[in-house]
Amino acid sequence: MVPRINVKNGFFRFVPIALMCVLAGCGGTSGESTPAPTNVSANSGDGWIQVKWDEIAGVDYFVFTATDPSLTTLNWLNLIGGAAFVNVVPPLTLCGQTNGLPRWFTVNGRTGSAPGGPGSPVVSAAAQAAGGTWSVGVGLGDNLNGIGFAGITTCQRSGLASGVLTAVGPGATLYASSDAVNWTRRTPPGGFSADLYAIANYTANPNSTTSPGLRTIAVGAGGAALVSTDGSLTWSVGRAFDASQATLRGIVTAGSAFVAVGDGGTIRSTTDGTNWTALPSNTTANLQGIAYGASTYVAVGDGGVLVTSTDAGVTWTVKTIAGAGNLRAIIFGNNNNSILNGGVLLINTFVAVADNGTAVVSNDGGATWTVTTIAGAGELVAIAYTSRFVAVDRAGNAFISANGQTWSNAIATGASGLRAVVNNGYGFIAVGDGGVTTTSF
Repeated sequence: MVPRINVKNGFFRFVPIALMCVLAGCGGTSGESTPAPTNVSANSGDGWIQVKWDEIAGVDYFVFTATDPSLTTLNWLNLIGGAAFVNVVPPLTLCGQTNGLPRWFTVNGRTGSAPGGPGSPVVSAAAQAAGGTWSVGVGLGDNLNGIGFAGITTCQRSGLASGVLTAVGPGATLYASSDAVNWTRRTPPGGFSADLYAIANYTANPNSTTSPGLRTIAVGAGGAALVSTDGSLTWSVGRAFDASQATLRGIVTAGSAFVAVGDGGTIRSTTDGTNWTALPSNTTANLQGIAYGASTYVAVGDGGVLVTSTDAGVTWTVKTIAGAGNLRAIIFGNNNNSILNGGVLLINTFVAVADNGTAVVSNDGGATWTVTTIAGAGELVAIAYTSRFVAVDRAGNAFISANGQTWSNAIATGASGLRAVVNNGYGFIAVGDGGVTTTSF
């Protein structure tokens, strides 16, 4: 971990003298101050800023930052948002940044215990929420119904969040990717050919790259389920297709527990994808999607039906939202990190989208719900969240919202026939008919 000194944002209440000596080189007699690093740059995305420069072997680098353009290597301590990072290897990634808030950077270096050299020219960047612009990726050829992301590492000083994307579709179609650019088709178990509609992931040991403890479950027609524990490389049958069983169309995780929903009000839970427990939904409506947040499950379905559970799925309460249409997908969001909101704002919000272009919103963790029309939206099919909500429709339009109540105009994603969207920790990936893929980072 890169040591950080920060007296403006509450990380430390004082600057340790030893660390100040590291920055100033006090008492050192070996080594030398080095020239200012070259090609220093800063780029950004949703909640993150990354600083890069040309690295020279044997040089120790220091990165200084503040939310003030007058930043230097000497005055950072007295500026708002002032911070310093010592012994840094490029790139340096700052996570949890407030979207829309500019931050300035300068970098210097030294060898041995000499004072740091002159700072580089100051560069700046501001984290920006994803969803506003999209890039069409490679077409995979096969129809895709769902997509999930198995996180392996969270955003860290050394780099952005990483993990494995898995897209699923008819006839046990499986594709995997680590970057949303290069995709590899995976082989389902022999004899398994059920249509797959949704996928969810659990990581037992985040940031342990050697043993992350992944579990991925894909569900579909006839109650079928596939399971992978190695990041979508290989798959086993958790539950075989059974024509007498309801099709499962949505799945979510709450810790190590997976809960899937489907036709006829079906709700089932599992921890391994093989042994499933039926849960009483108290509805016969087809359920299309499910989300978890604020210790609450919320499943949505046809006819504006919405079922909630606050006791880990043991009991469910049914509501019918008038004017909602057929609800197709739902997501929970709780970190609206934007300068427009004065920084991090916990919003405790569920948003479901419907095929008539409406959104059903709860800003109190599922207690009460309102219906809002998203202007310009067609058949809304999917929704995801990073630091704001992004909903997509079948026509290939994206719509963004900070709170679920107020939405942007339509934003072209460049891909039509969309069916699913997911976030990978810092952006969005959408897939659909013909294997279309489109991303926003």
